[in-house]
Amino acid sequence: NGYGSKCGIRQFDYSLYQYYGKQEYTNFWSPGTLMDCSNVYGELYVFLSCSDLCKTASCPLTRPIQFDSCQNQDQHQRIFTRGHNHSTLTFVRKARYGYQNNYFVCSNNNCVDFAKVCNLVDDCGDLSDESNCQNSFQCSTGQGFLSVSQRCDGVIDCHDLSDECNADCGGRIIEN
Repeated sequence: NGYGSKCGIRQFDYSLYQYYGKQEYTNFWSPGTLMDCSNVYGELYVFLSCSDLCKTASCPLTRPIQFDSCQNQDQHQRIFTRGHNHSTLTFVRKARYGYQNNYFVCSNNNCVDFAKVCNLVDDCGDLSDESNCQNSFQCSTGQGFLSVSQRCDGVIDCHDLSDECNADCGGRIIEN
């Protein structure tokens, strides 16, 4: 079928983002070329965009985890370690297979798993887990997030019509 030669296992290196005090990798399947990530969500979006494998997406990981991050997490389940640059204190949590630290730090200092980043849902409560995502569109009234493929598709999804009536779609709302 021709696809097998292009796909392969890649490693997402957490240490590049100062998330671990030790080198840590997550393996994931990805194409051998840049891809359109407009219909990719959650953890895979994070891995692909932060590994520069998306055509137009930038990495949403903008804040490294610090010792006082993730106020919404159980403080007693943390294991502290030095960050990648050895000048910061970070933490990991015990997982099923070892230790992990796949947390996105929200602007309000809460944290969510990578699976909840760029997934069209405001999981942080302050919109920060969706704000740096090129795979979504937010309705003007703040109603919610839509996939970019739902914008200008001829179907009204936003109550305020902002997904269809805007300059990019060639339509506008005419006031009475």
